[in-house]
Amino acid sequence: MNARHSKVTQCPHFKRLGERPENEAQKQREYYDMRQTEKRENRRIEIADHAIRCFAEHGYAETSLRDIAEAAEINLGQLHYYFESKTDLILYTIRRYKTRFIGRLVEAMEQEGATKNRVTSVIDLLIVAATRDAKIHRLWYDLRAQALFNPSLRVATSEIERDLENATSTLIHLQQPKASRGTIHQTFLLLDAHFFNALQMALSGEDSEGKRFRRTIRHLLLAAIPTATK
Repeated sequence: MNARHSKVTQCPHFKRLGERPENEAQKQREYYDMRQTEKRENRRIEIADHAIRCFAEHGYAETSLRDIAEAAEINLGQLHYYFESKTDLILYTIRRYKTRFIGRLVEAMEQEGATKNRVTSVIDLLIVAATRDAKIHRLWYDLRAQALFNPSLRVATSEIERDLENATSTLIHLQQPKASRGTIHQTFLLLDAHFFNALQMALSGEDSEGKRFRRTIRHLLLAAIPTATK
């Protein structure tokens, strides 16, 4: 190598030019991987949307992966590409739905304004969940029953129950910072029991509009949050 060529290759600018194709290729690979991951996740969401309707209508035990594949208009092999098993699919589906539901509850709790208005917003959301979305939410209780026999489901349902109880804690602590853990836990259990009862009554047609449920949970929340009357 002659001295002139040596000086050129040692030039910092020369090195940057030499590295540019490799850096550009790396960026392109990263962008491609990101796009593929995004497309895969979007497809998983589409399948989960079909799955939750199937599960909600027929229950976890009575719904097969073939049923979901037909609803999503894909073959069984394609479904297994996105979800390894029925358990994998139901866990993804219910976590996604419950996370969105809990998010809406927290938004209602943290809105500005009087406590009474916050409580009313939470009650309105619960009424819609127990009546209009009754079939979807009954799936939650179906899974809790299935979790008694399935360890994988047990872990997921425990996590979601904890998130729901934390949402209850958020609502109460906004106005009652010193509320005990016992009070919060008791309130959560009562809400859960009344919500389950409201689902049953809505699905049977006894209280399709949730009027009885509204009176019950309003009384329960006002007892847990006395300032909500203001």
